[in-house]
Amino acid sequence: MDTQVGVAEKNESGDIGVEEIQVLIFSVMGIRFGVDTEQVSSVVAPDQIDDEEISIDRFDEEFIFSGRQVVYQNPRILCIQDGRRLMVDEIEEIRLLSLDKIRPLPEFLEKCRESNAIWGAGLIEDEIILLLNLLH
Repeated sequence: MDTQVGVAEKNESGDIGVEEIQVLIFSVMGIRFGVDTEQVSSVVAPDQIDDEEISIDRFDEEFIFSGRQVVYQNPRILCIQDGRRLMVDEIEEIRLLSLDKIRPLPEFLEKCRESNAIWGAGLIEDEIILLLNLLH
């Protein structure tokens, strides 16, 4: 997986800043999520993991889905930089997300969510993507 996170650009003072981040977009039960590609070392199919002793967490167990039965149509395993493995569904693409298209979660959602992993929402082509920090 490409490890470049963003497109660096010099500002007026000559400092280099990141104006965009690369986001791996996937969905679970039709909800689209994005994670900075810096947090993911690779993406593999479940049958590509030979070691049965490797623990694989399911996305729907880490993130509450209101008691809904989650069925994975095209499961993939995100190999997270901290060594964890996370099963998600429907890896879609890697896109650049401009920092000016990222918004914090509304305050009422901040208070309702159980996990600190969802940190904001990004707008890509008029669609909202929930942004995750998998290294929380």
